[in-house]
Amino acid sequence: MRVLAIETATEEVGVGLGVDGTLAASVAVRSGHRHTEALHPAVEAVLREGGLRPADLDAIAVDVGPGLFTGLRAGIAAAKALGFALGVRLVPVTSTAVLAHAAACAEAAVVPVVDLRRRSLAFSLPGEEDEPRLGPLEDLVAALRELGDVVLVGDGALRRREELAAALAARRGSLAFAGRELAAPPVVALAELGEHRATQGALVDPAAVVPCYLREPDARANFATRAGASV
Repeated sequence: MRVLAIETATEEVGVGLGVDGTLAASVAVRSGHRHTEALHPAVEAVLREGGLRPADLDAIAVDVGPGLFTGLRAGIAAAKALGFALGVRLVPVTSTAVLAHAAACAEAAVVPVVDLRRRSLAFSLPGEEDEPRLGPLEDLVAALRELGDVVLVGDGALRRREELAAALAARRGSLAFAGRELAAPPVVALAELGEHRATQGALVDPAAVVPCYLREPDARANFATRAGASV
């Protein structure tokens, strides 16, 4: 199974190539908001390093979010375009599932937390990685109080670390934070998880892939606010 993985949910752009259970090539760059400019050269570089042509691919795994609107649009559009052009199906994977897979450990529950800006967080509890929740910090704190030992991963956990540590100081169970290496969903984990799901038959037509935004874009929210103020 030869699976191309496209990761653009955060400010990091990643492309990986999984071949029969082995990572053949990968590249990750911090692009700011220039996802499209960074993505296409990365795809070409990874295929070249892996010694494959686009036509050799069996599937394409893509992070569908939650995450940054600009990044998700760029990554999903590229994955769908390649899927249609090559006649291959896609493996949609949530960013919370990628983070949880990358940090999986037996000693503690892994809780991915993605920063969606405007003080909104996307997070998932163990066993719910494909169905992330949206809420303020208080919702996450309430959910974590019900768990034992916990490891928090993702940029949302790092950016709200002090608030989370203070709010959960009295809870039972340990609370740990993963480092910067797990701030963004690693494309290596997406390639591994995508290939595994592809072999299990979790493939969909490109047209069926939709982003998991969880909330409306900032531009739409700002427009609605201005429109309401002018009434």
